Amino acid sequence: MVSAADLMRQHQAQLAQADAASELPPMADPFPSLVQDPFPPAPVAAAPSASASAAAVLNGDGNHSNTAPSATNGRAHAPARSKQPDFSSESAFPSLGAGANPAKGQWGSKGSTWNGSAPVIQRAVAQQTFSLSLSHDSVAKLSTVMSKVQNKYRGVKIEASTTRKTGTTTFVLKAADDAVVKNAKREITVLLAKHVSTQIMIPASLRAFVIGTKGKNLKAITEQTGVKVHVPPRDPAADAELDANQRNTIDYDNDEQIPITLEGDEINVKQAQAMIQAIVAERTSKITQRLTHIDHIFYPFIAGPKGANAAQLEKQAGDGEISVRVPPRAAFLHSKDAADDDSAEPKRERDLAIIVSGDREKVTAAVASIEAQVEDMKNSFRTLAISIPKRQHRFLVGDAANDILASTSCSVELAAIDDPSDSVTIRGPQSQLPLALTAAMEKANAVRVEVVDVVAAHRSLAKDPVDHAKHVLRWLSVGGKIPRSSTVQIYLPRPAIVESTGNVQIEIVGSDAAEVSKLRETVQELVKAVPPTFIEEFDVDPLLHRFIIGKKGQGLKPYEARGVDVLFPPASSSTDGDSRSDVLLVLAGSSVVAALPADRKARDAKASEILEAVKQDIQKAQVAAADIRSETLTVPAKLHRAILGPNGTTLNAVIGEDRLVAVKLGSSKAASADKSSTSLSEDSILVRGPSSEVERVVKELTRIAAEAEQDNIINGHVAEFSVDANHVPHLVGRGGSAITKLREELGVRIDFGEPSSADGADGVKKGRKPTSTTKVVLTGRKENVEEAKKRLQTQVERLADETTVTLKIPQEMHGSFIGQGGKYVTRLQDTYAVRINFPNANAQSGTSTPTEGGDDKPAGGARVQQKPDEVIIKGGKKGVEGAKAELLELLEYEKEHNNVTVLNVSTKSIARIMGKGGATIKQIRDESEAQVDVDREDNEKNGTTSIKIRGTKKAIAAAKKAIEAISSEVDAEQVYTLTIAPEHHGILIGPQGSNIRDLIIKAGGPEDTKASSQYVQFPRRNEKDASTVTVRGPASLAKAIRDELESAAQILASRVVYGVIVAPQAQRMLIGRGGSRQSELQTQS
Repeated sequence: MVSAADLMRQHQAQLAQADAASELPPMADPFPSLVQDPFPPAPVAAAPSASASAAAVLNGDGNHSNTAPSATNGRAHAPARSKQPDFSSESAFPSLGAGANPAKGQWGSKGSTWNGSAPVIQRAVAQQTFSLSLSHDSVAKLSTVMSKVQNKYRGVKIEASTTRKTGTTTFVLKAADDAVVKNAKREITVLLAKHVSTQIMIPASLRAFVIGTKGKNLKAITEQTGVKVHVPPRDPAADAELDANQRNTIDYDNDEQIPITLEGDEINVKQAQAMIQAIVAERTSKITQRLTHIDHIFYPFIAGPKGANAAQLEKQAGDGEISVRVPPRAAFLHSKDAADDDSAEPKRERDLAIIVSGDREKVTAAVASIEAQVEDMKNSFRTLAISIPKRQHRFLVGDAANDILASTSCSVELAAIDDPSDSVTIRGPQSQLPLALTAAMEKANAVRVEVVDVVAAHRSLAKDPVDHAKHVLRWLSVGGKIPRSSTVQIYLPRPAIVESTGNVQIEIVGSDAAEVSKLRETVQELVKAVPPTFIEEFDVDPLLHRFIIGKKGQGLKPYEARGVDVLFPPASSSTDGDSRSDVLLVLAGSSVVAALPADRKARDAKASEILEAVKQDIQKAQVAAADIRSETLTVPAKLHRAILGPNGTTLNAVIGEDRLVAVKLGSSKAASADKSSTSLSEDSILVRGPSSEVERVVKELTRIAAEAEQDNIINGHVAEFSVDANHVPHLVGRGGSAITKLREELGVRIDFGEPSSADGADGVKKGRKPTSTTKVVLTGRKENVEEAKKRLQTQVERLADETTVTLKIPQEMHGSFIGQGGKYVTRLQDTYAVRINFPNANAQSGTSTPTEGGDDKPAGGARVQQKPDEVIIKGGKKGVEGAKAELLELLEYEKEHNNVTVLNVSTKSIARIMGKGGATIKQIRDESEAQVDVDREDNEKNGTTSIKIRGTKKAIAAAKKAIEAISSEVDAEQVYTLTIAPEHHGILIGPQGSNIRDLIIKAGGPEDTKASSQYVQFPRRNEKDASTVTVRGPASLAKAIRDELESAAQILASRVVYGVIVAPQAQRMLIGRGGSRQSELQTQS
């Protein structure tokens, strides 16, 4: 590699040789002088060679060439640059000699043009920066911690810098993986950051949301931050007081505040706090309201056709940030038979309320809009009742109802599905009812409906036409005889309508009249083809149905060959064998029926003979199918649960998939209801079925009972006690949380019995209030049972000791009692183990008030609303008394220190009362220790302003006296205006106000500088009225000051001024040192 210095030396040597030989140097100047603009405005046509360039710059003797006259003064006049430089210009960027040999290898071989460095691969880097305030000990171990973290998390780079002035250390963490950076940051903060413990207050109703489903949110917070989060346990008593409506309209602003404690390093504690606050903010900004008070007859109008009105409400009132859910009208058309069936199992009820959820303010606006719409509909809507055949009601629901609502603004209300009523109600604006009636009739008559009356088909032949019609209907539906069509639908009557009306009518519905008539004829022929003599019904043991039917119905094939359809009832899923036993025989084979005699009597006799033969064969098959027997086991009732298993799974497994046996367990209810000898006792189990299966099942049940008995010896210790029925909800907890926790911790089974009267009839006769008790049964290991019993009884004692006290506290003082963020009331609740309820902001007066020592719930269980000035304390008697005493003490303190007086003063005195920069009012507050507030919005009211004074009576009196003194002084002031030439103002004021102060003192004013400055006001410079001087003060003093000012102004105005020319060098002598000579001359004059 040749250096620049070597190139220059070589060039100079060759230049000297060329001068001696009068030749051009063989090598161009490697560092030529710039004698022209290297970036000319126009492109260079052809770059000159290196030798030509050198010749143009230097002569042989080294002088400048004459071809560059513009450079004779050492400066080249470059033209304006209008474009980028020509980087290919040899004159602008001359070569530095021969280049180095290309490197050998793949980048330099085979004529490659690559001449750059090796390619650089950019890698994504995750980075985080944070700062910590470290103690001296933490700074000392900083390097150790950084090394430890870097060794633990490979690939992370840590940089740290400490600012000594602030004591803050800033960390910069870099790594390829963002997760590594986060883990390293958490490790550093845990090892170095200060350990702190802080509390964050949240509404009690949001406790579950902070925890999340199965602790999901809480787990995420602890995993991300490593902070220990302590959430206080839920109060079952408080939860039990919330009814359904209050849970749906929780006022988070007035909700009880509970503390959540965070423990960990300060950085991660702040992060965890932010995460919790984000969860709370998300919930408090949103609300869900259930409108249960709106009649469902208005739902179609609120929802609109296909939900159009609800969607428009979401858009207009909520800007798309709310959701309005209106249940469909069909949800209210309950099945009549299901509603009347007391034995039916309870089903989960649908939520039939309008639900509005989303942003709090927008939900409120949407609810108000819905309620206004409902109120308007109540006042303006009318109804029209008409009768339309029940079979046509199906054409007035769904899209048809939406079309009527969209075109006429009217709804169509139908009776329940199983209600035979033909009544149809049209509801809407009165002017639209005729249009809606026309539209409803058009929809109802839009299709062809044909009816086949099954009862009328054989009314003259059957002893019981309805019963026969039911058999025919069963044969058509179960036997699959109903014809199918792509354009026509066939509807069978519902069982409830058949039972209630005795009508068995099959409806054929379709738009094609010809197809409907054709199918009606087909169905009619099927019905007429089965007269009463072609049907036989008898009973067969349900356990034998499976045997007779056979695998895939093979047992019924012989009967079908003889022209008889055998219809068995559907199999039951119960284990006790309580299934239907009625079997129906129908002679329906076409070939067999065709071969019957033409004479009706002979035909009926032949049909009865065929059916009787099939019946005898089935009964023979019933006897041959299995040897049915029954066996009764005696198993203690307490072991029946083990035999049944969870949801009956154990017993189902014992019976097997084929269900050849029926097992019925005795119960105390059955025994008490049925006193006959055939009823099962409480400890009995009846097994019925084939002998072999009965033997197997009995053996299995005996084994399970023995194992359960053995387990019962170990884990079957039973303890019983009774509690007041009113305490049961508190023991169970919200959603069973309290009792579930106890079961999980101690592994015991806890059962609550039915409430029973403790006093009986005697107590009622004696006039005592009847009380009910509930029996609690604990089962499990003896030690665990005793511990569970101890805990429950302790809680019962606490509940029995619970009392309620109501205090009268003015509503305006509630904020002081609650404290900032509920701090004070939370401390009281924690200290005395009580619950303190303040009324909601929307509490109304006139409602019932809980009395001391009484329960705050009426007999119905609904929560009593508090009056605005009531505070309720609930808890143990001792704790309630302590909290009551402290609250009453605070009440007296607030009454003493929260006295309020309103003082009206003249508006003109406010400025003096306030003082410059509020100095006077601040002095009054400090000296009187009262709170003084000036109502500035009341300045124009009759020329007076209100001042509110709050504090003790003594403090109020002192503040009032001081304010009234200033106000009286201002009201008694006299104002004079004088006209004094502006050139005299400076003399009247004097140096630092000395002259005007002396004048005020001479007039009888105060000697205080600050006080004297308030009496005389001179205009400021550049004011419009520069010659007006204002005198303000008490009448006598203001008059005296005015006279003095007028006198002084007259003296100044009468002065004569002479001008004398004094040489500049003599002026200093006339003034004297410090103005002494000038003062002396002025005194003499």
